[in-house]
Amino acid sequence: MAIAHSSSTTSQTANINSNTSLSVTGLSTSSSNLNVVHLVGFAEGTDVNPTMTTPSGWTKLGETLETGGLSNTTWSAVYWKFGNGATSQTFSWSNAGQMVAVASVYTGVDLASPIPAYTLEVKGATNQTYPVNVTSTSTGWIVS
Repeated sequence: MAIAHSSSTTSQTANINSNTSLSVTGLSTSSSNLNVVHLVGFAEGTDVNPTMTTPSGWTKLGETLETGGLSNTTWSAVYWKFGNGATSQTFSWSNAGQMVAVASVYTGVDLASPIPAYTLEVKGATNQTYPVNVTSTSTGWIVS
């Protein structure tokens, strides 16, 4: 079976800087479907380095953090998990702020090895990282 994108759903916190969790909706309940969640957060203050707390069983693919002397901090993280019967999951973080998420569901993914080997290229300086370039070392890989 070919890999196919089944759906994508967005979730976001209220537009205030006191949030510490987000319920991500639109997840697949089927154990043969792959859920990929991309979270992007914002907090006031410099050098904020939030600790993410994920629901049980989620695997982190990567994250970025931007703190470089601005009055605000942004961060991004991508997680994956096969469906488990829950259509929503709550992700939380240690510093109050705002968060938006995109949950994407894929079918036809290799159940034994859904995420092939990959390398990350991060360009950055002190206290800064930039968007991550992911290069798969396998064919037929999904990108969210």
